Amino acid sequence: MSQVRKPHFKPEFRLEVAQLVVDKGYSVREAAEAMNVGKSTVDKWARQLKLEREINGKIKDTQKFIIVN
Repeated sequence: MSQVRKPHFKPEFRLEVAQLVVDKGYSVREAAEAMNVGKSTVDKWARQLKLEREINGKIKDTQKFIIVN
Protein backbone atom coordinates (compact mmCIF):
# COMPACT_ATOMS: atom_id res chain seq x y z
CA MET A 1 0.00 0.00 0.00
CA SER A 2 1.46 3.36 -0.99
CA GLN A 3 1.58 6.23 1.43
CA VAL A 4 -0.16 9.52 0.80
CA ARG A 5 2.34 12.36 0.49
CA LYS A 6 1.62 15.77 1.89
CA PRO A 7 1.97 18.58 -0.62
CA HIS A 8 5.01 20.80 -0.17
CA PHE A 9 4.39 24.52 -0.50
CA LYS A 10 7.19 27.02 -1.01
CA PRO A 11 7.55 29.75 1.65
CA GLU A 12 6.71 32.44 -0.93
CA PHE A 13 3.40 30.73 -1.70
CA ARG A 14 2.57 30.33 1.99
CA LEU A 15 3.22 34.03 2.54
CA GLU A 16 1.07 35.00 -0.44
CA VAL A 17 -1.84 32.92 0.82
CA ALA A 18 -1.52 34.22 4.39
CA GLN A 19 -1.41 37.81 3.12
CA LEU A 20 -4.74 37.30 1.36
CA VAL A 21 -6.32 36.73 4.77
CA VAL A 22 -4.27 39.11 6.90
CA ASP A 23 -3.80 42.06 4.52
CA LYS A 24 -6.43 41.77 1.79
CA GLY A 25 -9.45 40.87 3.93
CA TYR A 26 -10.21 37.47 2.41
CA SER A 27 -11.85 34.94 4.68
CA VAL A 28 -9.91 31.74 5.31
CA ARG A 29 -12.46 29.86 3.20
CA GLU A 30 -12.19 32.32 0.30
CA ALA A 31 -8.39 32.21 0.29
CA ALA A 32 -8.36 28.42 0.56
CA GLU A 33 -10.71 28.02 -2.39
CA ALA A 34 -8.94 30.65 -4.49
CA MET A 35 -5.51 29.08 -3.97
CA ASN A 36 -6.64 25.42 -3.84
CA VAL A 37 -5.32 24.80 -0.33
CA GLY A 38 -7.06 23.30 2.69
CA LYS A 39 -8.89 25.67 5.05
CA SER A 40 -7.02 24.50 8.14
CA THR A 41 -3.72 25.02 6.35
CA VAL A 42 -4.62 28.59 5.36
CA ASP A 43 -5.83 29.29 8.90
CA LYS A 44 -2.50 28.06 10.32
CA TRP A 45 -0.44 30.15 7.88
CA ALA A 46 -2.50 33.28 8.61
CA ARG A 47 -2.12 32.81 12.38
CA GLN A 48 1.62 32.30 11.97
CA LEU A 49 1.95 35.49 9.92
CA LYS A 50 0.00 37.50 12.51
CA LEU A 51 2.16 36.11 15.31
CA GLU A 52 5.41 36.82 13.44
CA ARG A 53 4.34 40.40 12.83
CA GLU A 54 3.32 40.83 16.45
CA ILE A 55 6.65 39.46 17.70
CA ASN A 56 8.65 41.55 15.22
CA GLY A 57 6.75 44.66 16.27
CA LYS A 58 7.52 44.03 19.94
CA ILE A 59 11.19 43.44 19.19
CA LYS A 60 11.39 46.70 17.24
CA ASP A 61 9.63 48.58 20.05
CA THR A 62 12.07 47.11 22.58
CA GLN A 63 15.04 48.05 20.41
CA LYS A 64 13.74 51.60 20.13
CA PHE A 65 13.37 51.76 23.91
CA ILE A 66 16.92 50.50 24.47
CA ILE A 67 18.40 52.89 21.93
CA VAL A 68 16.51 55.92 23.27
CA ASN A 69 17.26 55.19 26.92
